[in-house]
Amino acid sequence: MTDWRIRLRDADRALGGDVESATAERLRRSVLAASRASVPAARVWSRTFVATAATLALVCVALLTALQSVPLTDDVASAGGNDDKAAVAAVIDAPSDRQQLQFSTPGGTRIIWVFDPAFEVKGTLP
Repeated sequence: MTDWRIRLRDADRALGGDVESATAERLRRSVLAASRASVPAARVWSRTFVATAATLALVCVALLTALQSVPLTDDVASAGGNDDKAAVAAVIDAPSDRQQLQFSTPGGTRIIWVFDPAFEVKGTLP
């Protein structure tokens, strides 16, 4: 029983011989033509698509900026009901230098950091 590698070597007519230059050039041209045909043309976006995308991006940035600076006094106070409206408004209007960062995990763990700008380290380092 012969190995498949031996059978391939025995059947190879070009093994050990040089390929003629005309044949090599013909093979080269056919490979290059096939490679050009398989590569898709570069995608060119139209100017209207680019202009629309840029406009939408600017609108989104403007909306996000505007939403960051909107005070929540009226909306939060109305959500508390009529009885608690004054208390909620007083809490919202009270000046506070503290800021919070709240984080919750998908498992339900909540982490709340409270930042106090008046915090001072009173100990001494060695």
